[in-house]
Amino acid sequence: EARTRPAVSQTNPAFLITRDAVNLGDYNGSGGNIGLKPIQSKNYDASLEWYFNRTGSLTAAIFRRDIQGFISNYTTFQDVPGFGEIRVTRPENAGKGRIQGTEVAFTTFFDFLPGFLSGFGTQLNATYLDGKQALPTVLGEEGRQVRVPNTSKWTYNANLLYEKGPVSARLAYNYRTDWVNFYNNTEAEDAVAGEYTKATARLDFSASLTPVEFLTITFDATNLTGVPFRNVRNFTETQSYPRDIRYEARTYSLGARFRF
Repeated sequence: EARTRPAVSQTNPAFLITRDAVNLGDYNGSGGNIGLKPIQSKNYDASLEWYFNRTGSLTAAIFRRDIQGFISNYTTFQDVPGFGEIRVTRPENAGKGRIQGTEVAFTTFFDFLPGFLSGFGTQLNATYLDGKQALPTVLGEEGRQVRVPNTSKWTYNANLLYEKGPVSARLAYNYRTDWVNFYNNTEAEDAVAGEYTKATARLDFSASLTPVEFLTITFDATNLTGVPFRNVRNFTETQSYPRDIRYEARTYSLGARFRF
């Protein structure tokens, strides 16, 4: 069992009201929530592991988390004295929910190959996750089940490794399906919408060379594919529009480490 208290920033009692940049007659409110309760979770795990040689393994695991009060930011319309009904964004405790899934992982080096080829290896893993939770009662829809924010149904990782003598290298590919960022209610009291991020992938490379015992030269390249983050805002349950497309720069770095 686990019990996690809210972050200090989530319980900040300050409340900020700002004029809407588009509709100047409207106001928006934001702040923390001093009424937040700890997140409670009952955890169940089972795994099976097979180590078939000195450098290889095949593992499988299943898991379940029965959760209560998962904390996320929600946007609702609330009556604020002096301003009337305005849009308010703050963290809230969700209702009961569960996160369950399975993971499979495989690791090995091809040390049966001749010469320098014996330094190659691979790490592969895939995770399936199904997460549902009840919306907070503040949205007026107690018991409605929705996806747990920031969780993807599928996540894949594939790494190509090389470890031989003075050379070490890794090429890593990561992929995850879409995930929900947050929920909010719209003008209609019975409609709940939010924002989600589309599926994304990333490819990184790192390598090091140790020509002598006291010197290691390193090279790193990140985000080689340049796949952007695409956030989509839901207007209604069936209508949405792109909120932003964020491109992260590719980076290349060369370094050296000395040991005395």
